[in-house]
Amino acid sequence: MGVDPLIAREQTFPDPPKYTHCVAPIEIKCQAALRWGHDAVQLAVYARECFVQQPNRDLVYASLLTEEQMQLHQFDRGGDLHSSFFNIHEDPVTFVKMILALSTEDLEKLGFDTRIYWDGSRRYFRTISEDSREVKIYTISEPDHPFRRHTICGRGTTCWVIQNETGEKVVLKLAWRTFERLPEWHFLEKICEENRRRALEEPERGPIPGVGTILAHWEGKRLSELRFGVALKTPDEQTVSDRRFYYTLQPYLGAALEKAASTLQSLRALYDIIQGQRELYDLKILHRDISTRNMLCNPDPEAQAGQRGFLIDFDMAKKLDSPSNTAGADERTGTRAFQSIKVLEGLGVHDYLDDLESTFWAYTWIVCTSDGPGVARLGVPVDLINWGSQDLAVAILAKRNFLARPLVDLIHPAMGRHVRVLILWFAGFFQDTALARIRRLEQERYQGMLEKDADVQRAAVFLRQDGLGNDASGEASSTCVFMSR
Repeated sequence: MGVDPLIAREQTFPDPPKYTHCVAPIEIKCQAALRWGHDAVQLAVYARECFVQQPNRDLVYASLLTEEQMQLHQFDRGGDLHSSFFNIHEDPVTFVKMILALSTEDLEKLGFDTRIYWDGSRRYFRTISEDSREVKIYTISEPDHPFRRHTICGRGTTCWVIQNETGEKVVLKLAWRTFERLPEWHFLEKICEENRRRALEEPERGPIPGVGTILAHWEGKRLSELRFGVALKTPDEQTVSDRRFYYTLQPYLGAALEKAASTLQSLRALYDIIQGQRELYDLKILHRDISTRNMLCNPDPEAQAGQRGFLIDFDMAKKLDSPSNTAGADERTGTRAFQSIKVLEGLGVHDYLDDLESTFWAYTWIVCTSDGPGVARLGVPVDLINWGSQDLAVAILAKRNFLARPLVDLIHPAMGRHVRVLILWFAGFFQDTALARIRRLEQERYQGMLEKDADVQRAAVFLRQDGLGNDASGEASSTCVFMSR
């Protein structure tokens, strides 16, 4: 346990103890009762809660301790790195060093981000310009309620709304990105560049509608640096992607679309977001992670067209002209509940129509889980839960069933008739367009299997020769037979 402005608001130890003040959890067991697999998982649970309660943590140290042995664990965005067990009686020097290390007052070494700190009841974020060494201090709004991911591994995204000295709102986003992906600001700066070009050359067009921009960004330490050169590998020798910490400052554009104060505001925001996707396509940018959290609504009811709704979070975005744009069967990008059926099926590459379909699923989710504009319903309707199933077949079937029979009765009357009409129209569009495309891609995949597999080809020829692959018209139909299964 610890007390410090970097750790928590309360500068006294809570009673009972809380994870808000936990610096390095220790699991103490009798040697005879030690079950390494179970106890290591329990340590991970403790570490995860430290990350959740202390969003300014880069890593969490933890240890397993018995009356005979000790083992040190480091939990970070790559997972769990741990030492071997050592005997605390045979190696007391190492034991004392471990305890001293876990008790250090240097909180940065214990994984705390020193830019984020408490002063009384307020929490602050401090930046230092690399060029001028100018210090800027922002006040964090609602410091106890950031947006954060509740997992140890991965991006570890944390977002706060912060305010500068003039009271202007800005969004602070902290995360860990892999080196295989282009950073989010690459796309946001390209959007800003296009907006500047339009202002000079085509002022009548205005900026790209429905898309966020960026004010500043900064990159920091690598995950591999936190591990002091230890290889990033799983126990079965699979390579774990190295990551790099970064933060961005982006304009505050409004609350989540589900918070829209009226149906009209909600629909106008959706319109701008879809328009923005179309213009991103012209810039050869695909978002690839559209969800309810990534669509915002401008709270100003008098906002101009193009500024009424916004698409944010370009962490998973990709350039259309990138040679590595192959998100298909090997990479299902996005939030499961809102992924297109084609992406779930692992067919083809992720494209504009997949982003549009994700927008449909996300907006349908919003209107089916609301008891009116901006009023969240308690619980998620059973018919929607399976959209996010980890079983691909279940998720695919749930979405196909919705397209075939849109459950608009789930939409509360307070959302208005126009919303029901829109959902029915969208469902019909994707039933006719997206599913037809899936059938074509399935047939192409099957044909590709035939061409690559000589044995299958010979079997198909044999069936045709014996008349087993012919339909009533005499045309070979082995492909159709297989595809209808």
